[in-house]
This record gives sequence, structure tokens and C-alpha cells, in this order.
Amino acid sequence: MRKLILPLALAFFVASCGDANHEEKSQEEATEQEAHTEHETETEEVTYPYVAGAEFDASKAVGPAELLAQLESFDGDTLYTTLSTNINECCKAKGCWMTLDMGESDQEMMVRFKDYEFFVPLNADGHETVVSGKVFRDTISVDELKHYAEDAGADADSIAQITEPKVKLAFEASGVLVK
Repeated sequence: MRKLILPLALAFFVASCGDANHEEKSQEEATEQEAHTEHETETEEVTYPYVAGAEFDASKAVGPAELLAQLESFDGDTLYTTLSTNINECCKAKGCWMTLDMGESDQEMMVRFKDYEFFVPLNADGHETVVSGKVFRDTISVDELKHYAEDAGADADSIAQITEPKVKLAFEASGVLVK
């Protein structure tokens, strides 16, 4: 009988630890889901103008044509600037990226937010925005392009047509104002 008690006690202990770990993971998942739901709720109820990230002087913003002209004569890798333009599209999952109208029919700029610390409202498409941060040329991988297309709600056929990386203007915003 004693030979059975020790293995049974060990089995009970291991099983109870597994349940606690499972319970802990379930609580973490529930907390993450609540945070995501809270973010969605906050985003839906946002009022404009919307400001996030580091403070900056929006009056120093340049337009797309001026920024493109500056980049033509710029020899460095990264240009720190403040840009004023319209939002073409933003992430529909979290608002964690947006594309900006650069004034030329085929050119837009991808904006991500510094250290993933803030987002834009999910309904920010078409709004005027001012972003402050750094602009640079970025090679966007096929996987990233497909991910962005999924976030934007593209259909499976459009996503399947993405087969090559693209070099595009990119912007890492430290602050954003959506009007």
C-alpha cells in the first residue's frame, strides 16, 4: 500500500501544477483579450483631433512635395522631420500602422509607431495627419507585405499576388496628430 501512496501523491502534485499553469495561461489570455477589446472600444469612441506619442510642434510640418525634394538632396540614411498629409489607409486590427499620401499617384509612405507604443484610430482613413519622426528607405519583405494586406482587409487573391519585396519610403513616428 505504501508503494502506491508515493506515486499517487506525485501524480496528484504534477496534475495540480499543470492545472494551475493552465489556469494561469487562461487568465493571461483573458487579460490580453480584455486589453484588445478595451483598445477597440477606446478607438471606436475617439474624438478628433487625436494626439498620441511624444509632443511635437505641428506648425513645423512640411508637405509631401517638400519632403520628397529634401530627400533628393539628402545624403544620409535617416532624415528627422515633421510631415503633414492625408492618411490613405490604416491597420484595421489595431491601428498599428498607416500609409500616407505622398502626392504622387503611385507613391505612399508606410508609417509605423516608435516602439509600438501608440496607435491611430481604426477609422483614421482619409483624415489629415501630422507625424513627427524619422523617414528612411525600407525594404519590406513579402511576408510583411502580405501581413499588411491582411490587416487592411485584402482578399486572398490580392494577397497571393504579392511575390516580391518592395523598397519604399518608411516613417517611424514618435508622435502623431490626426485631425
